[in-house]
Amino acid sequence: MKHTFTQAQWNSLVQQFPFGTRVHGTIVHVAQFGVFVQLDEFPDVDALLEVIQMPRVELQPFQRIIYPDDYPAIGTRNEAFILGWPEKLGQIRLTQLACN
Repeated sequence: MKHTFTQAQWNSLVQQFPFGTRVHGTIVHVAQFGVFVQLDEFPDVDALLEVIQMPRVELQPFQRIIYPDDYPAIGTRNEAFILGWPEKLGQIRLTQLACN
């Protein structure tokens, strides 16, 4: 069951875990546009790692990421960085690309 956050609770999370913070979790759902990750740090928040934020393993130039073959499987442990906090409470965007 997902937690309902107040605006104050959400603002506190955003301050504690700013852009670029390293997080860890488990893949819980795979969709064509990316994967959803249940984060260890806050499991009641929907964390989305979109396919464009996944590193490419390029064996050939311009190789595309193929769904679902190149996506991490459900149950896989994952490490990523916080990319952003959308205005809708309860969501986080992740990236596995370099965060500067």
